[in-house]
Amino acid sequence: MRKRTLRSKRSLGPRRRILSAGTLALALAASLLAGVQGTAHAEGSGETGETVAPLIVGGDEARGSYPFIVTIDMLRDNGEMRHRCGGSLIAPQWVLSSAHCFSDRATGEVRDADLFDVRVGSLDRMSGGEEALVEEIVIHPLWFSGDPLQVADMALVKLDRPVDQAPVALADELPGVGTKLRLLGWGYTQTGGPEIPTRLRQLDTEVAPELSCVVGDAWDIAEGDLCVSPEPERGLCNGDSGSPGLHWNGGRWEVVGTVSRGVGDGCAVGSDVLAGVPFVQDWIQDTIAD
Repeated sequence: MRKRTLRSKRSLGPRRRILSAGTLALALAASLLAGVQGTAHAEGSGETGETVAPLIVGGDEARGSYPFIVTIDMLRDNGEMRHRCGGSLIAPQWVLSSAHCFSDRATGEVRDADLFDVRVGSLDRMSGGEEALVEEIVIHPLWFSGDPLQVADMALVKLDRPVDQAPVALADELPGVGTKLRLLGWGYTQTGGPEIPTRLRQLDTEVAPELSCVVGDAWDIAEGDLCVSPEPERGLCNGDSGSPGLHWNGGRWEVVGTVSRGVGDGCAVGSDVLAGVPFVQDWIQDTIAD
């Protein structure tokens, strides 16, 4: 991704729990913020009081081909583009990701589209695949509904042009408890950094009972969400937000959810929540058809 000149009109503003990918010191400071119960999984600047999101802990380097995988970079205060979140190409000009990667849920403010770049179809977030700019960001309306739970943490990102990579299929229904899933992401591999990986990581896990993602606060599983429960010391972390949870079905990958948050008190210490795709299927189809 290229380096952009920071425009004076751009303000990154406050955001909820996000881990910084700047220096080691900033990453450690952000990890303290994320060390409370419930962890969002986006990647932030750490330069404006942000608290950004997560990465895969205890996984492996991704193998095989994921032409639909997307890394999303955001312009920082120092003028550099840095990894923010992951996403999935679901149509030639549309990416599915997490709402909290692009918005301030408290105010309803959506960040400027020109703060973001994407790279599609590469296992390496720094090279390969296709690069594109972001033309428009559409946040699911329930994200700003005032519900204290994290309902419909979903965003659709329209690219400035269609790309030639193959989109991933959308799941029509949530898989049942015990179903095997694969998680992808460029999040931190340990709480606090020091750096996010360059190569895509993967982690195989399974769907857990909803009660595994209930701790009695606003980070609990919400309507339409999916709970996953990796083995001890394995799971999602900051920088993984927006990345896909995949189910192999009928000889192809389907995205069943996007990485939203964790319900433990740090990375890989509890269950994780994916925002479920079937719950927002109609909204997705209506939006990309316009």
